[in-house]
Amino acid sequence: MSKTEIIQAVIYFISWCASTAIYTLSIKKWEKHCNNWAGQHSHWISVNEKLPENDGGFSDMVLVYTKDKCYYTAQFNYISNCWFAECSDDEITHWMNLPKPPTQ
Repeated sequence: MSKTEIIQAVIYFISWCASTAIYTLSIKKWEKHCNNWAGQHSHWISVNEKLPENDGGFSDMVLVYTKDKCYYTAQFNYISNCWFAECSDDEITHWMNLPKPPTQ
């Protein structure tokens, strides 16, 4: 394994740990907020049209919608060219940027 591959694997692992921790700590609050927000807005982007911006190998966390009509938070991994999401088996069809978190 080359040095670059090791660094990419470490970055992927750290990103996975961070996003899992964030997701686990705030899942109930974010699910409620995101579902309400998504119901009021229609800014979905097809994954066939555009992917989230590359931010050093990974996209920012975004809200995704799947073929099975589920919402999740996810990141696009540009290193592996795949989505990193709780719904790893679901086919992601659309995404949108996350809303700003509630202030209260």
